[in-house]
Amino acid sequence: MRNNYRLYAGIAALILLWALGTPAGAASWADFKTADISGIYLTPSPATDVLTYTLTLGSNPTITIDGHTYAVNWVQAYYLVSQDKTTSIGATDANVVTLWTWESKSNPGDIAGWHGEGSNRITPGKEKIFEYKTLNIDNNAVLSGLHVGYQLNSTTEDTDFFKTTLSPEVPEASSMALFGSGLITLCPMVWRRRRKI
Repeated sequence: MRNNYRLYAGIAALILLWALGTPAGAASWADFKTADISGIYLTPSPATDVLTYTLTLGSNPTITIDGHTYAVNWVQAYYLVSQDKTTSIGATDANVVTLWTWESKSNPGDIAGWHGEGSNRITPGKEKIFEYKTLNIDNNAVLSGLHVGYQLNSTTEDTDFFKTTLSPEVPEASSMALFGSGLITLCPMVWRRRRKI
């Protein structure tokens, strides 16, 4: 009877750990599915010897899978992923990313990056800086790999690993419109000043 209690307690502990959020780690190249992601940006674009990257989630990021678009709730892992498994990524961790665990499938290998520990995630409107100590990518042929939590429907969240090309962040249209209106306001003042001279 006592052994049954230990078994049940062990199972309950495992279920509790799973419910609290298992880490996004232990990914392999085959885990990453292809998807179109919008509203998530990587600056700068990945390249050999470029060591510091900023991953930014816009205010309304989305993911499109098999023609269906879903809202992204969070990102809990960022990797550089070989495009076709033949590209070699030689990378080491600069050990400056806190509460995220470094992971690389050998060095060189086909993935290299970090996963958030526990509930450490990047949510919409937030960003995270990642820094490699060394980075060498064959032909710069890599994609960004993310562990994404997305809203399947009003009550269900799903998660998975995806690979995609992320573009650098572009200013929002409202910022560009404000900038443009400021320039239009300044032009007549500059023109009047030139006429007086």
